[in-house]
Amino acid sequence: MLTKFLTKVEEIGFKAAIQENGNISIFLECCPSWRISLYLMDDGTYFPLIYLRQIRIEEVTDLHEIIPTVFAGIVKSKGYCSFRFLGEHNDFSGIEDELYGMYLFPAQPFNERIRPGYKQDLEVFLRILDLLFVYHLFQGDVLGCLEGVEEDFSFESLELNEWLNKITSVLGDEISYVANVRKNPDWFYFRSFSEEFSVCQSPHIAKLLKQLHSKNENNIKYLHGVRAKIELFRNLSNAISYQHEDLARKIFISLNDATETIAISQENQLLFVSDLHLVLKHANSGFLGVAEEKELIWKRQQQEIELLFFWRSVHPA
Repeated sequence: MLTKFLTKVEEIGFKAAIQENGNISIFLECCPSWRISLYLMDDGTYFPLIYLRQIRIEEVTDLHEIIPTVFAGIVKSKGYCSFRFLGEHNDFSGIEDELYGMYLFPAQPFNERIRPGYKQDLEVFLRILDLLFVYHLFQGDVLGCLEGVEEDFSFESLELNEWLNKITSVLGDEISYVANVRKNPDWFYFRSFSEEFSVCQSPHIAKLLKQLHSKNENNIKYLHGVRAKIELFRNLSNAISYQHEDLARKIFISLNDATETIAISQENQLLFVSDLHLVLKHANSGFLGVAEEKELIWKRQQQEIELLFFWRSVHPA
């Protein structure tokens, strides 16, 4: 079954190689930025990892966060997978808010382990790779790049500073952050590692993600809990914190953005999307977050039963 899987990987457009230690390397010959690895574990399962590292002259923290976030949002919009993110920090610069690269761990529905003899695991991972290949081919279009238009990057502009002042009016002026304006693709970007929070102004990306989300929103079920609402989408369970939702709402209001918003949940990231902005918040929003919320819901139900039904048995009408 593994041989057939690797054949299908190459049919998609990737190259695949099995190392002497049993690990599997999957890559694009034309693009070294994306690297996929399957690490062989002692129990015979594979630990999947997707890594993005852009080789650019200018600072690329924004690319290292936005590119994988958009990709993961596309995958989640189809109900294939929920990802765990791990940022690789730049030890050379010493600036904690900078990202040297980004790791993506496909988590649900296979709990970050691919069983080589389990057809469903392999099929899900193939769907992820297929979307990644298409995303790589059309990444410029997805992000809003225009052919023949010069790229530009800057840490300073009057418009960027005005935009940043609105964000820090909510988060506070004392927080550390990095921010930039980028042209082709066009966006403003803000990231604070200490606050585990990022904002991107990109109507092009926001429109795309909302369109993809709308195609499957009828298949998404919500259960309102104590501290979060539980999202059930095919085989994926995620938790959307009311507190984080409220913070995103405050950011949108500060930016004079009153458009309708959606939430795209991952294992440790909540992405709130309006018509103009993306708000990213690190959160315990995956399987463990759901388990914690279930416990709170169970306790609430016990209290409701005791108050509503035990009271009636003691004080009959």
